[in-house]
Parts: sequence; structure tokens; C-alpha cells
Amino acid sequence: MTDYDKVDALLIGLALGDAHGMPFEMLNREDVKKHKQNSSYDLNHNFFVEIPEFHFLKRDLKKAEITDDTILANHLAEYLLENKAELNKDDYFSSLGDFVNEQKLISKGVIGPSTGRAISKIMMNEKFTVSERAGFSNGLAVKSTVLAYFLPLEEKNSNLEIIEELSYYSHFTDTAISAAGGVYAALAEALTGNDLKSIFASALEYMAEGENYGLNTFQPSTYKRTKFLLSYIDDLPEEQTLDFIAEVMGTGINSYESIPAAFAIFKLYPDDAARAFEAAIDFGGDTDSTAALVGALVGAYNGIDIFKKEWIEELKEVNSLSLKKVGRALFDLKENK
Repeated sequence: MTDYDKVDALLIGLALGDAHGMPFEMLNREDVKKHKQNSSYDLNHNFFVEIPEFHFLKRDLKKAEITDDTILANHLAEYLLENKAELNKDDYFSSLGDFVNEQKLISKGVIGPSTGRAISKIMMNEKFTVSERAGFSNGLAVKSTVLAYFLPLEEKNSNLEIIEELSYYSHFTDTAISAAGGVYAALAEALTGNDLKSIFASALEYMAEGENYGLNTFQPSTYKRTKFLLSYIDDLPEEQTLDFIAEVMGTGINSYESIPAAFAIFKLYPDDAARAFEAAIDFGGDTDSTAALVGALVGAYNGIDIFKKEWIEELKEVNSLSLKKVGRALFDLKENK
């Protein structure tokens, strides 16, 4: 009988981080601190908070509600289940476009720029220019989390080709594919029960190779920035590390910022979900995506008990998702091969 402890924790951790970071998305560090104080934010008793009234992004989202990070990862998982883990880029993006329109996700203000642009073009049956496909944000990396359930790590080239196919209309760049490969590999290692050294080694190996896929762009190397940061923080005190990530490396929507940041938080707090989530929002910037990735990593590494039951219950009350069912079904595809 399969032990689904870590399997359940991956997607639930992603959703917890997403909803936890959502109200703080794109705020600076001072405004994050201000809203934490105003909202009586508390990891034990008030883990989820409302979007602040002073926020410049106007989105129709309530306390503890997930964003596109979880929604699109879940959609990809369900698409893969329906198609027996086979991915066709045209069929997938057509399915995604229909789903986004049905759920009115663009009007809710929760779809990222690269994905939103791709969906709009596809639904209007317009041709893409190369530049319109060249997204380098973290959306590809976040939804690639679900690939860790069933793709075997040893098939690196095949796996990166699948990620490249997934990226084709929205994130077809070396930067985004490298980031997605690293996230996939780290989670796949974590699900097998391997240690941090193995997790980071596989992530960096996939990231290095991932730079050979998609369009060769002018963007900074996600691989090199991640490798540098993971090594550099070994000799820094905790507070100085957090300042360096926020003020020097950056925590924005770009893959080369948020993915190194998420890996660094995971390295700092691999078995402390509360501290990891709080660090992700304290940075400011793309807090929901960074916290979502951190949640998936911490969850897959430790198992479901790393998260407080109260967090999970409130998440379930607000969002209608079957994350356990979807994650287990995808994982079973690998087990039944």
C-alpha cells in the first residue's frame, strides 16, 4: 500500500503558500510589515489575511483564497489525468483557454502576464510572434510542480522536452524552462525521501541542462543565480541572508528571482513550514508564487504533518479543490507503469 504522506503535502503545501502569500503580492517590504501589523497577522491564529485596502492591485479575492498558481497547477494535473499523462501543446492550451474563460480568471485579475497573453491569442485564433511566446516569469515553474508526481528523474532529456512542450506558447525561454526543470527535479527527489544534498544537486543539474531548451535569451541565468545563492548563504547569518535575497537578488515575478529565493528559503528552513512561509512574504514581491514553491518543497520533503491542521481546514473551507485526490491519482500513474 502506498504511503501518500508526502504526495498529499506537495500540492497542499503549494496551495497553502499561495493563499498565504496572496494578500502581500507585489508589496514592498515596508508595506508587508505594515499590513501584518494592521491585519493582526499571526502564524498560529491568523495565518490567512485579507488583501489590504491600500493595495494597488485590485483583485476579486478573499481571505485564504488561492490564485492562478494553484489553479493552473491543478488544471494541468487534471488535464494530464484525462490524457493518461500525455501532453500535446495545442490541445493543452486550448483546454487551458476554455478553463480560464469558464472560470472568468482574467477578469478576476489572477492570471499572470505570460499565460494571460497566450490564452488571449489562442482564443482569438491569432498567430504568435516569437516575442509573444518568450515569457520568463515563474508561472511555468509553479505548474511544473505536478510533473514531480509521475515523471522519472533519470529521464532528464525526455522530461525537459515535456517541460519545453508545456512552455511553448507562454514561457518558451531558456530562463523559464531551466527554472521549471529545477523545481520539478527538487520535488521529485523530495518525494522519494532523499536528503537536501540530493535535492539541490538534482535541481541544479536539471537547471543547467534546461538552459539548452527554448529560446536562447538575454535574461540572467536562473541556474547560475540559484547555484551562487545556495552557496553564498552558507556563510551568512540568517537576518543578513534574508536581506541579501530581498535587496540584492530580488523576489519578483521573473524566474531568475523567485526560483533562487524559494530554494534559498527551503535551504534555510527545510523543516519549519511556519518560518519558511513567513520569510517568503516578508521579502515582498511575488509573495504568493514564492510561498507556493516553498510550501511544495517543504511539504514534499517532510510530509503533511509539517503543516498545521488549522491552516489546511481554513484552506478547504474557502477553496473547492480535491488536491489529495488529484495528487494521488497522478502519483499512481508512475506507480502503475
